Amino acid sequence: MKKNLVALFSAICIFCCGMTTFAANGAVTLYINSYMAYVGGEKTQIDPGNTEVAPLIENGRTLVPVRFVCEAFGGTASWNSDSRIVTLSASGKEISAKIGEKTLFVNGEAKEIDAPATISEGRTLLPLRAVAEALGKEVFYEDGFIAIGTADEINSAKASVNTETDFKQYMINKPAYACLYKDLRSGAMPGVLSGNVTLNQKNYSFYVSQTEGDYLANMTFAVNGITTDTMRDLGFSIYDMYLTDLNPRDDSVELFVTASTENDYICMLALSFDKYSAHYLNFTCYNPYYLGNSPETTDIFFLGSGDITYSGMRVSDDGYVILSHRGASAFHWGLETKFRLVGNTGLVQQQEEYYKVDAVKYLEPFAGDYPDITAKEKEQIKDGYVLCKKDFGFIKKGEYFTILYDNNMKQIYCVTRDGKSGWISIEDEGMNQYAEVNGYMFYLAG
Repeated sequence: MKKNLVALFSAICIFCCGMTTFAANGAVTLYINSYMAYVGGEKTQIDPGNTEVAPLIENGRTLVPVRFVCEAFGGTASWNSDSRIVTLSASGKEISAKIGEKTLFVNGEAKEIDAPATISEGRTLLPLRAVAEALGKEVFYEDGFIAIGTADEINSAKASVNTETDFKQYMINKPAYACLYKDLRSGAMPGVLSGNVTLNQKNYSFYVSQTEGDYLANMTFAVNGITTDTMRDLGFSIYDMYLTDLNPRDDSVELFVTASTENDYICMLALSFDKYSAHYLNFTCYNPYYLGNSPETTDIFFLGSGDITYSGMRVSDDGYVILSHRGASAFHWGLETKFRLVGNTGLVQQQEEYYKVDAVKYLEPFAGDYPDITAKEKEQIKDGYVLCKKDFGFIKKGEYFTILYDNNMKQIYCVTRDGKSGWISIEDEGMNQYAEVNGYMFYLAG
């Protein structure tokens, strides 16, 4: 597992349930939407009387039951309904916060926090990192898995955890998705598409219609009878379409549509539907090569050209939309990127130091019957490896190599068949030089 610390925007949830006594030994491990947790390797239900109590993600923040966490580390939690103050006592420290205020008191010292203490469905919400640091603990988060403790305790928990057997079988309603249509090769969809789908035990009807416009198609989208205004910004071809429930705690579902533009590029739009209305969702994107650290907000997200860069989307257990798109380094392989729904108004891209490249997908078209490559090359291409035809960084002529990662800054992480690996800059290389290295890996780039 990658060692990604949970974001500063994570939050922690305090709920009022019966006192539970634990031995303060080992990490506390939880999983998004799972009502079972582990304390020092011992499985326990978070709230013995309520299987609905589980870590959740809401508005981009991770929520965990802090009374459970606090008591697991040998502390106590109390709530004063008159003053609306929650108080934690653990590790020789007293931590308190008042509902509606962005101040956390640690042994009487005021500390500014990035979100106010709030109450939601009887639970008090506090920023996780501020609370964890106040308790002297570290936090690990990855793909729904949460570990809180010392560094050694977290490493031990990561080595022993099995998310499938330890957590996923105990999950309550979680982010879900269903593919309504997919044809990434041709983008040919009937003029009318309709049907029914079930997400989190709820049934949804959908309807999509297309008619020819002057230059672009006229499109209308509907979910459970709620219809959007006619959309004119995309071409006639639809490549895929998904209905998602990114936040099971609200009444909204999201429709993702990938279609061609006037120039035959592939773009994605997203819409949110509730019981009464529909609206379009914005995409907030980060491209360090073009934008630096400044985000760009757009109503349509550009994915690239054809199915080489875009291979569909999925939704993770912790509510991320995961999809592939064209990057800045070399335009024709797809970079795997995560987006989070924030506030039911838009999707925000998660910034990464580097992005996974699906080399097998990129090279798939070249694994066919091409007269200028050998049978051995064809077999290597099926695994995502190509023959280097001139020295290229640490890769020598005659070696087979593949691309694993792209930092979206004109650098790619390559590995050879015999295990050599490292970053190679492609900033100053021309396309002719790429082709000399291997036309199949680089010819389409740029």
